[in-house]
Amino acid sequence: MRPANIISAYKGSKVIYNEITDKSQFDKEYFPLKKSEIETLSKFCELLKKFVCEFDLFDGYYIGYSIKQISKEFDLLRLSDDLVINIELKMPLDEEEKVKKNYRTNA
Repeated sequence: MRPANIISAYKGSKVIYNEITDKSQFDKEYFPLKKSEIETLSKFCELLKKFVCEFDLFDGYYIGYSIKQISKEFDLLRLSDDLVINIELKMPLDEEEKVKKNYRTNA
C-alpha cells in the first residue's frame, strides 16, 4: 500500500462510483472506504482548504490501512518522524440522526 493524496482519492472514488453499475460492490471491491466515509472525507478536505493553503498537507495518507493480525483498520493514517495522524471518518451528523430514527422506528 502506498500513501496517497486525500483530495485525489475522494475525487477519484466519486468517478469510480459513478461509473460502476453494481453500486453494492463499491465498498467491497473498488475503494477501502464506505460511501458515507468518502462523503465525510470530501467535507473534511473542503474544510481544511478553507484554513490551509499548502497542498502537501493533503499528501502522504494511507487510506483504509488495516493490520489483519489484530483486526485493526485506520480510515486515514499519516506518519512522519515526529507525528502520527489517525483520522476516523464518521458519517455526517444528519445521517447519524436518520439511522437512529430508523432504529427507533423499527426496534
